[in-house]
Amino acid sequence: RIKAEAEARMHIENARVTIYDIYKMMKNYLSIDSIEKMVRLELDTEKEFCTANPYMQYVFNELLARGKKIVIVSDMYLPNSLMMELLESCQYHGYDMLLVSCDYGMEKASGELQTEVIKKYGSNKKYIHIGDNKNSDFWGSKSIGWDAYHYISCSELGNIFRNTKLDNIVQSIYSGIVNNHLYNGIASYSKEYEHGFLYGGLLVYGFCEYINIIAMQHSVDKIWFLARDMDIVYKIYNTYFNTFDNEYIVASRSSAYEISFEENTEEYIEFYFKSRANAGTSKLGDALKETDLNVLLKCLKDYHLDSDIIISNNNYEQIRKMIYSEKERIIRYFKNSVDGAKQYFKERLGNASSVLLVDVGWGATIFNQLRYFFKRHFKDIKLSGALLGANSSAYVNDLITSGFLSAGIFSSTLNPEKCFKFETLEGNAQTMLFEAMFSSNEATLLKYDSSDTDPYCLVMGHKTEISQQIFDIQKGITDFCELFSKIANRNKDILHISSVDSFYPYETIAKDYDYLYLMFSNVKEYEDGFPRMIDNRKLTTIGEILIKRGLV
Repeated sequence: RIKAEAEARMHIENARVTIYDIYKMMKNYLSIDSIEKMVRLELDTEKEFCTANPYMQYVFNELLARGKKIVIVSDMYLPNSLMMELLESCQYHGYDMLLVSCDYGMEKASGELQTEVIKKYGSNKKYIHIGDNKNSDFWGSKSIGWDAYHYISCSELGNIFRNTKLDNIVQSIYSGIVNNHLYNGIASYSKEYEHGFLYGGLLVYGFCEYINIIAMQHSVDKIWFLARDMDIVYKIYNTYFNTFDNEYIVASRSSAYEISFEENTEEYIEFYFKSRANAGTSKLGDALKETDLNVLLKCLKDYHLDSDIIISNNNYEQIRKMIYSEKERIIRYFKNSVDGAKQYFKERLGNASSVLLVDVGWGATIFNQLRYFFKRHFKDIKLSGALLGANSSAYVNDLITSGFLSAGIFSSTLNPEKCFKFETLEGNAQTMLFEAMFSSNEATLLKYDSSDTDPYCLVMGHKTEISQQIFDIQKGITDFCELFSKIANRNKDILHISSVDSFYPYETIAKDYDYLYLMFSNVKEYEDGFPRMIDNRKLTTIGEILIKRGLV
C-alpha cells in the first residue's frame, strides 16, 4: 500500500492523487476484485483506529461556541465525501466548509488551496490557519497574507522520546496512544504518572493477555493473583480480561516457607539463615525471633550456642544441625500455621481442581513452597505458575522445563538476553526498580494462624504506606490500559502483544539509572534483604541504595 502510493505520486501530480489512484496502482501487482471495496476497507480501518486529538477538539468546540466560522483545509488523498465521513467518526461536527487537496488539484504549501477559501468568504475577512505542518500550514498560509499558528503535533513531540527500533502494529498503536494522550497539550502530568503510562501500561496489559494464554493451556479452573505485587495486575485483569474465575490471594514468602517446613526443611534453613551467615551481622537470638523460631531460644545451650553469637559461615552448619534435631518440635509449633493455611486455601479453592498461580517474579519461591504444601494437603489439586519474569537459575529452569512454570517476558528459555543479572548488585537493583511499579499499600502477611475459635486468621505485619509517587505510577498504568483496551477489544483476532512488545518500552530505560534515580529516589525500601517474620526492619530509600551501589 505504501509503495503503491509512492508510485502513484510519480505518475500523477502530487496534489491530485486520490485513494482510488493508489488502489488502481496496487491492482497492477495484486489481485483486487473491487477498488471500491478496498477503499471502503481502508476507510473503515481508518475510522476504527483514528482518534481525535483531545486538545485540538477542545479548541475546535470552543471556537464553535464563540460563533467562529471554521473551515477545514487538508492536504489529503481522501476525497471530500470520505474525509467528511472520517471527521464525523471523530466527532467533528459544525464546521462550515471542507476543502481537500485531491479534489482541487492544489496544495497548501503554495497557498493555492487557502485561496479557494478566500474565493468563498471574501478578502475582507480576517483569517488564521492552525496546523502542524510548518511548511504547508504555517508558511503556505503566511504567503497569502493570513495569520498562522504552528501547532507542534503530539507525534512530533512524543516520538523524540520513543525508541523506534520495533516496527509493528502493537508498537504503532502504543506510540499513537502515548503521543496523543501525553503530548497533545490539554493537560500536564507528573513524571511518575508518565512513567506508569509509558513503561508499565503495555507491560501489565500484555501480561494479562499472557495469563489467559497460559490458563487456557493448563485448562485451569481458577487463577490466583498473589499479594502484594499482583494488586495492580489483578485489578487490570478483572477490568479488561476476566476470562477465568480468579481471586487475590494473601501470601508471602515467609508464610509459604513456614507452612512447607515439614516437607522442605533444607530450603527453609537456607532461606532464613544462609544470607545471614554470609553477611555475618545478625545475632542468633535476633534471627530466631525474626524467623518465628522463638521456640528454639530455650534449647540453644543444648547445642553449645548462645543467643548473642553472630551467625556466620563458621557456625552455620551447627545452627543447621540444631534445626534438624529440633524438627519435630518446630513442626508442632508451626501446626497452627499449617491448619490456618489449609482452611484459608480450602475456602478459596471452592470446587476448583486446577489453579494457576501468578506473581511478578523472579525465582518462583512462593510457587514452589505452595507446591510442597499442596502435595501434602491437597493432593488432587493441580498447580501451575506464571511469572512476569524469571531468573536463570538451574532450579527455575527445572520448573520451566517440567511444564510447571511459565514466564511472560524473559527467562532462560525466553529472551534470555533480556534477563536481569539477578546474581549481581546491579541486577538486584534492577528488580527493585522494576517491582517499585507494583508496590501495594496493603500490609505484608507474616503467617497464617488458627485457634479453637477461629479456623484461620492472617497475621499481618506493618502496613506499608506507599508514596503518592506509586499511586501516580499505577494511575498511569490504569489509564494506559483503558485506552489500549478500546482498540484491542475491537481487534482481538489480529492484535496480540508479544513478550518483546510488552517489555520493550521498559527495556529502553531499565539501565538508565540517572532517570530511575530521579523517579524513585525518595521511595522507601528495606535496608537489608534478610527475610523475617517481625517488623523490625530498618527503612532507607531507593535513592540511597543506588548511590551505595555506585549506579548513580
